[in-house]
Order: sequence, then C-alpha cells, then structure tokens
Amino acid sequence: MDREPRLRLLSSMDLHGVLHDPEFLEFLFQRLEDLLLGAAPRRGTLLRWPARTVWPGPGTRGLWTLRARLAHAVRAAGSRGEVRPDEFWISTEDGAMTAVVGPRVVRSWSAAVPSGLAARYLAPAAARSLGLLGTGEHARATLRVLTQALPSISVVRVCAADLEEARAFAGAAARLADVPVVLAEVTPRAVVPRSDVVAVVDDVPLDPAWLVPGSLLISHRPLPDAVVSVCRRVGVASHGSRAHGRDGHATVAGIARGEERARDGRAEVALYQFSEIDGWDTVLREAVVSWSHRRGVGRPL
Repeated sequence: MDREPRLRLLSSMDLHGVLHDPEFLEFLFQRLEDLLLGAAPRRGTLLRWPARTVWPGPGTRGLWTLRARLAHAVRAAGSRGEVRPDEFWISTEDGAMTAVVGPRVVRSWSAAVPSGLAARYLAPAAARSLGLLGTGEHARATLRVLTQALPSISVVRVCAADLEEARAFAGAAARLADVPVVLAEVTPRAVVPRSDVVAVVDDVPLDPAWLVPGSLLISHRPLPDAVVSVCRRVGVASHGSRAHGRDGHATVAGIARGEERARDGRAEVALYQFSEIDGWDTVLREAVVSWSHRRGVGRPL
C-alpha cells in the first residue's frame, strides 16, 4: 500500500449507533436499491478476516506491514483493558479499515433492510399498524427498519409464545421504534387481523383467514402453502435476473423500475419473503466502513 491506511475501532455500541442512525438507514435503502437496479457493483471491494489471525493470507510486503500494524493495534487495545475486535473490514478502494466488535449483529440487518425497502413499495398507503410475530434473532432489526421505512406506523403489536419474553421485548421496542408498542396475547390471531403490515420473524402458526385484505405480509421464515396461496408474492430479483421470479411472481426491482405493479387489486395481500441477495452483505459492510470513517464514529487506532 502506498499510504498509511486509516484504522478505526468500532465497539458494539458504536456499531449499534451506526445501524440505528436514521440517515444511515436511508443510505442503506438507497444502496440496496442501487444494487437491485444494477447501479452498484455486485462484487464488493471489502476484505474481511478474523482479528485473531490478523492476517488475510500470503501476499506482498505491504500486507506484512499491515499485519504488523493490526497486530499491534489488537495488543494495544488488550493492554488498555478494551474489548478486542472480532473482525477487520478493509476497503480495497481507499484503504479505509474498521476493526469491529460483535459483527454478527450485521447479519440481522442484512435480512431486515430488504424487508424495509420492500415495505416502501408494497405496504398499504399510510399504514398505521405493524404486527411483529416473534422476538427472535432478527426481530429488533426488523422493527427498527420497518418503522424507519414506514413513518406512518403509530402502533406496533408484538406476539411471542413466551409471554415474559414478549413483555421484555416490548419494553425495549418502545424505546427502539419510538412508537407505542402494545403487547398482544400469545396467539398471532390477536395481532394479524389488526395489522396493516405483518412481519414474521419466528416460527408461529398463521391462518390465512386472519390476513386483512390489502395488507402486507413480510416473512423471514417458511410459511404454510395455505397462506402463500392467497397472497400476491413479490421477490427481490437482483440486476440481470428476469423481471419475474422463477415462479412468475413480481419483484421489488421490477416495481422500482416501473415495469410491474405492486398489486393487481386493492384487496390483495402482498407477500414479501426474504431471500439472499447476491452482493448485499458486502455492500452493507462497505457502507458501515465508509459511514463510520466519514462521520468519525469509533476510535482511531
């Protein structure tokens, strides 16, 4: 490398702050849409490797110098009693480097952000109520992203099989989403018929009779065929794929281009089921690196 690379340490709290920043979420929505429409590269420019190795593999003398510098940064953090980073993310475009503590949380946001972009195109106009079925791994990220994507949401109803867990989640969610959160009963039947948008993040029973005509159903879990069959399915479809999915359903990319309609009728229930998007994980991590460096988030090492 021709110049000294820039290195910042993002603690788990720093990472939490970046991912919850409303401006950053809007930036992510735009980056994802660019990726789907082919305006962003599908192959990222980010290197990742565990901090415990402090070494991406054999290479040039410059990489040996980089290895030594990173190793020193990790040892220095440990000697000061700080939490050591878990991973290093390095942009090959400008050399910006971020040492990250607790990077696994990004996985939840990688799943949640596409749901938020889909909701902007598929949710009923001025949607006011969100039903969250489950309090599992992706629940908090999904809640934050959907309330950012749909600012008209004024109430969130949470459902979980474990009532005490649901109560604890609801208390934290009220602060997270900045909207009233009403804890429903432990059955989805008390939530789904009262929700303009329903997000399924855990395995829960779901009856198609509970769905409200014109609502949006978002699922991060497999759904019964009886539910899928009564919905208009919408996928994502990255740039270069066919305008419709393999089974003929519409796509967010096609709707964004104006090639497809979000709904064929006002009474339809739209269904967005999360699926992996080629290149999105890398784009998301690149966004974290560039945002933290531009905004001075974290601590220089």
